[in-house]
Amino acid sequence: MIANVGSLAAVAAAVVIRLVLDPLLNDSVLFITVYSALGFAAWYGGRGPGLLALIAGAVAGVFVLLPPHHSFAIDQSEHQLGFVLYGWVGLAAIAMFASLRDDLRRAQEQRRVLVLEVASHRATRQSFAQQAAHLRTTLASIGDAVITTDNDTRITDTNDPAELPKVSARRTTSITLCTPREMTFPLMDRTTTAVRFSPGSRQ
Repeated sequence: MIANVGSLAAVAAAVVIRLVLDPLLNDSVLFITVYSALGFAAWYGGRGPGLLALIAGAVAGVFVLLPPHHSFAIDQSEHQLGFVLYGWVGLAAIAMFASLRDDLRRAQEQRRVLVLEVASHRATRQSFAQQAAHLRTTLASIGDAVITTDNDTRITDTNDPAELPKVSARRTTSITLCTPREMTFPLMDRTTTAVRFSPGSRQ
């Protein structure tokens, strides 16, 4: 509704401006100012308000601008040709500006969706980071040795009690006991007490 009112107001303003310019332009390019109203209506409201402005501009132009004034008769052939050109140029302008309007709206919508997706990814990453920090804190607070592995039985994390013992020498450097993990953490069958496998051996 607002777009339709705006298109009619734009046509009325265009006709008034053309009347003001009439002493300079006389009977030439009678619809020159109405084209700008058509472009505005199509860009602001789309094809519907643009077509409404086209019809309103044609009625106002024939009745007010074309001689004989205050009549819907078009006597001169040049004015008839000008009226036909107004229709064709007006339709082309409406199609162009409406298409630009649609492209702009699609670009704005894609930008809005992209912004939402980026915000969602950031929130998800932040949530994962918080969960990981919480799990690390929980793992570090456990007094017993804890080892976590992935689906391929590779060790992914351990807490302090599960770390290999480190022995500091009197020298400035420190050495680490190179005890094999399969010997340090044997995984045994509860029934047969046989060593089945060690996560460290598959790392």
